[in-house]
Amino acid sequence: MSSLSDRTIEVWTDSFKEGEWFLQNLALKYYHGKYEISFEHNFQPIFHFAIEGERRLIAEIYGDYASWVDVPPSIKKILDYGKADIFVYDPIKHKVILSVEETAAVPTGNQSLQRLERVWFAAKNKIPFVYLISEYGLHTR
Repeated sequence: MSSLSDRTIEVWTDSFKEGEWFLQNLALKYYHGKYEISFEHNFQPIFHFAIEGERRLIAEIYGDYASWVDVPPSIKKILDYGKADIFVYDPIKHKVILSVEETAAVPTGNQSLQRLERVWFAAKNKIPFVYLISEYGLHTR
């Protein structure tokens, strides 16, 4: 149940698991690891974050881009260039507010350059972009 002071964002991802990973790390960093989770349609994770006295943040995860018929146009436009792991989308402003690429692959050869079009498109369209790449091929968890 949301109130007028709640803020809802959408997290569009390659998979629900990546969205959950992203939001669990957000919870650790900004909400003392605390959140509640519910499921829309019995499968779509909805994270609820709150700090006493502040407005609540609700994050709806949309996993597997191809599974949704109502992908926002601004995300569809980006997907034409390359499929980043995570897009944080503001459904009120109809705007992508963050793009995230995360890989556990060792950064050798052209591996890290395979994602260059995602970085370029984000820069061209002034979308904040985070590229999480580990030094030793380990996930950042």
